[in-house]
Amino acid sequence: MPSSLTTVASYEVSAPSSPFTLKICQGSVLDYTYLPKKIASAIVNAANEEMLGGGGVDGAISKAGGRQLYMDRRDVPEVRPGVRCPTGEARITGPNDSYGSLNTPYVVHAVGPNYHAYAEEEEADELLASAYTSALQCGKRAKLEGIAFCLLSAGIFRGSRTLEEVLRIGLKSICGYEGYDELKEVVVCGFTNNELDALVHICTELGLSNDGHDVAPSEEKKDSDKADGNSKCDEGENREERPKSLEQKDSEPKGGAEESKSESKDEDAREDWEISRDEFKAKADNHFRAKQYPQAIASYADALQLDPTNHIILSNKSGAHLANGEKSKALHDARKCVENAPEWPKGYTRLAAAMESLGRYNEASKTYSKVLNELDSANAAAKKGLETCRARQQKQREEKEREARELQERIDREEAEKREKEEGNASKGPKTEEDDLLDDFFSEVEQVSEKKPKKVDTKPGDTTKRIKEQLKDLGTSTQEIDRLLEVNYEWKNLNPFYVLGIPHQIDDDSVISTRYRALSLLVHPDKCLDDPARAKLAFEQVRKAMNQMNDTDKRRHVRALIDEGMKQGKRNWDVEKSKHGMMSAEIEKQGLKNAQSKATMKIFAEIERKRRDVERRKRQYEQRERAQEDEERMKEKQEMEHDKKWKETNRVDKRVGNWRSFQGGKKSKN
Repeated sequence: MPSSLTTVASYEVSAPSSPFTLKICQGSVLDYTYLPKKIASAIVNAANEEMLGGGGVDGAISKAGGRQLYMDRRDVPEVRPGVRCPTGEARITGPNDSYGSLNTPYVVHAVGPNYHAYAEEEEADELLASAYTSALQCGKRAKLEGIAFCLLSAGIFRGSRTLEEVLRIGLKSICGYEGYDELKEVVVCGFTNNELDALVHICTELGLSNDGHDVAPSEEKKDSDKADGNSKCDEGENREERPKSLEQKDSEPKGGAEESKSESKDEDAREDWEISRDEFKAKADNHFRAKQYPQAIASYADALQLDPTNHIILSNKSGAHLANGEKSKALHDARKCVENAPEWPKGYTRLAAAMESLGRYNEASKTYSKVLNELDSANAAAKKGLETCRARQQKQREEKEREARELQERIDREEAEKREKEEGNASKGPKTEEDDLLDDFFSEVEQVSEKKPKKVDTKPGDTTKRIKEQLKDLGTSTQEIDRLLEVNYEWKNLNPFYVLGIPHQIDDDSVISTRYRALSLLVHPDKCLDDPARAKLAFEQVRKAMNQMNDTDKRRHVRALIDEGMKQGKRNWDVEKSKHGMMSAEIEKQGLKNAQSKATMKIFAEIERKRRDVERRKRQYEQRERAQEDEERMKEKQEMEHDKKWKETNRVDKRVGNWRSFQGGKKSKN
């Protein structure tokens, strides 16, 4: 082993299958090297269930192992979504000579429990013991001779357990392991004096025989520091006392020796969870500056596990989510930031920025105004944000006014065309011949036909013949009205092919137009005098369907939806059919047809529900906007009326006159 990893104590473990040596060493597990046979060695990483890297020891090993270690970990199959290695288990990667600066070709990834997540500490104890044992089992399968452990769940994850309690669980698991022929040594790496003292004490308590290599941890640390003061890797949660990392040195303010000493004292006074929190934050900040937003979010989340109410970390995480396009998550973190720091201006600007990204310009404007009016009148971010929101609000109002004008113009135009048509029909008089009767319905499609000129038959006789053929394929007027207005018709009739009663594969404009005319002839309210109200409603369904069919893009979209419904219906029917066993061909055919019809209708209904939901939210937003505008106009009106009454009652002149009289009275007394 290199000098940066020094043996503090060595013990012989009499395992049932094969004895091995247990060494307590000071330093980082990253520095472990098994000199007798490097290819048969591994270090144990304190991993999480996803196994793709984290903070503390996991982050240090991930960085040292480089891309190849990441790729090998990614290739480990998931046992369930997001979990490659459940808590209490271990997975091994390697052998690989391309693990960056690591000195072992294998890495064992063991997941210890987070005691904070367990109501019963005994359950977490069992999982911790299992993680150590599972790591040794990985070594057995790979026939490893040397394995070096970091301390699992011995830092912030140990909850209310003491350091000695979690270390005892780990050492008892190692000493109780059965061993195997190839295993020669197991190394447990500690860094602080507290950790090393506890490890040696527990080994003595377990009755292990020391082979005489004891070195006082405090003396060992001094010698190691003299040899290489900055060679130790920062291992996050597992360290309670530590030298400053290179990142901290780079970020120190330049204030002379006294300032540096003062900072060193402050750091020594902090608890190790505070040190780990700041390390996670610094790592996240670096990712943020490098525009590596997913990694920044993950590191901020690690920091917040240690300090959930830290408003600065919440603010930074909100900014990372926003930069990564996760607007709702940015809003969530910004709100938590404001809750925990209600007087901090930057929290409100983060909140307003998230609202602005979601199009909530009115709310964002109020939040920016709060910053400027109550917290920081010179805040540049709030000033710029408020200007942007107001400009976008004005643009929205202009667009709404334009849409309203266009809508009104279209309504007026349609009303004018309708009046002209009614006047023209009245002047022609009633039709008596069959061909003349059909001509009444040709005009029904003139408006939709104008959008896309179509090639039509110039021979009226041919058109009449085709319509008569289509009429044979349809039912009676009553039957067609009943079909178009059956239960849940507003959902079924979303499919225009269903309304016209033709297969969705048909894309011939002349066939579609002829079917429309034939169906219109049957359900037009003027021809169904027995029930004109229902006929009118049915005819509206037909016209609506034809409008969709005349739009090429809509027709293509509808056909794609029906194809998807047919596929989904077949899948559903296959599942249902497997439950019933054998059945006749006729029943099977009808069952498939019903399943496909139901699946298709469900697809159209789901799209319609989403459309209605969007319209509802849009109306609610517009109503709120109008209410605010009305309120502002009412205030202006009240102020104007107040000023007007003031002037009308001559109160201004009276007050001036009273003042002059008062002044004159004073002079007369003198």
